[in-house]
Amino acid sequence: MTSAILGNDLIDTLYRVKNKIGTSLLHEKLKEIESLYSDDYPQMIREAVIKEVCDMLEVRRQDVLKREPQKRHERHSMALDFICAILSEYCKFDLKEIGIIFDYSVSNISRRITYIKKLDRMNKIDIQTAVLYDEIVNNLITKKLIKKI
Repeated sequence: MTSAILGNDLIDTLYRVKNKIGTSLLHEKLKEIESLYSDDYPQMIREAVIKEVCDMLEVRRQDVLKREPQKRHERHSMALDFICAILSEYCKFDLKEIGIIFDYSVSNISRRITYIKKLDRMNKIDIQTAVLYDEIVNNLITKKLIKKI
């Protein structure tokens, strides 16, 4: 096929979609597609996940990203665990990438993700953490920042 034929097919398809869903929704969907293919998409997703987790746990971003674990409170560690798990499971970041973001070893990141994956939803203590994690994930899915697995 020539590029002219492909161009006409694309224009025809966009015209049909515009007629079906409206101009504003088509524009929104095209912006969504554009963001998926931009170079800063991984950074955008990472920042959105960090912001959502920090907002839900009511912690400051800079406290979560602090490198001094002895100065980090339990809620900050929980936020870091959640962020690592979400980036790995839902955003398909590999452990090395996550480690670079937070300046941690791959084994430390792996331990954090494993902790979240192994939360016992029947245990009284774990259930609160698990429910909070699930709520954050559902918020990110609702905002279309991550996809349901």
